[in-house]
Amino acid sequence: MCNYKVLINSSEGYVTQCKTCSALKVAFASTLLTLSPKQFHDLVKTVLETSQRYKNDANQERKKVILPTAAAHVSIVLTPIEVCSFSELLNRAVVVLLYNNLFVFSNN
Repeated sequence: MCNYKVLINSSEGYVTQCKTCSALKVAFASTLLTLSPKQFHDLVKTVLETSQRYKNDANQERKKVILPTAAAHVSIVLTPIEVCSFSELLNRAVVVLLYNNLFVFSNN
């Protein structure tokens, strides 16, 4: 049974990680994803690359950015502004994950 620890929680979403199996839950906008660590890594990479591509887009408020998910036939559709916010949320979660890993290793 999963026992989730909150990594990041904001008005835009949250990222949690199971203390038992390391699965991550990522909530953003109206989407909730449950991901393996590898799938989370892939999502972070995709969102970061996509946010860079759309950061100077002329129409920042139009839902035109399509992000694939690990689930077949399921994508997330966001505005360029939302993609930047999503990227920031995920990057903050990555920092917490890295910090937690360093802390665990330094205590061994």
